[in-house]
Amino acid sequence: MSNATQNAHRFDPPGPDLFQAVFTAAFRDHVGTYDAEGKAITLSDLAREIGKKPRTIEAWRDGETVPRGADLLALQAVLPASFTNRLLALAGLGGAYEMSPEGIAFQEIAQGAANYTEMFIRHMDDGRVDHMEKAETMRWAQQMHNRLGRLLHAADCPDAPERPRDGHVFDLPKRAGA
Repeated sequence: MSNATQNAHRFDPPGPDLFQAVFTAAFRDHVGTYDAEGKAITLSDLAREIGKKPRTIEAWRDGETVPRGADLLALQAVLPASFTNRLLALAGLGGAYEMSPEGIAFQEIAQGAANYTEMFIRHMDDGRVDHMEKAETMRWAQQMHNRLGRLLHAADCPDAPERPRDGHVFDLPKRAGA
């Protein structure tokens, strides 16, 4: 491997001082002491939301400490994606965004289709699908069919209170011209 290739894949993780500085700045930009500050959330609301003592949250705000592991993930789940992106930028990454329920559902459908295709290709390695593989293939196909039906139902009647969100597309009335 050439030096150019080795250097292209080299990553020097940020030191603790740099991480703490970036974390503290991003945290202060998103978490305020009072509602009137126009921040995403207040210290007390954040403490309640992630189950931490207010003093712990204040220590993060004041740059005394930074969260570790699960606490950092809990913060990323509560704070806007721009907070996460600032931390990811330290590693040369970014692009985190909050997905809507519809976006998550589409991603699940795409992942299911990819998994189904991968499984089918595996079954076809020997040039045929035997009776056990066929049963598994049909089970996966039925699961995908049900997921897609629920997704289409939710998209066709997003906020209709008279129709349950966990319905199926086949439960919807026919539309004229459809």
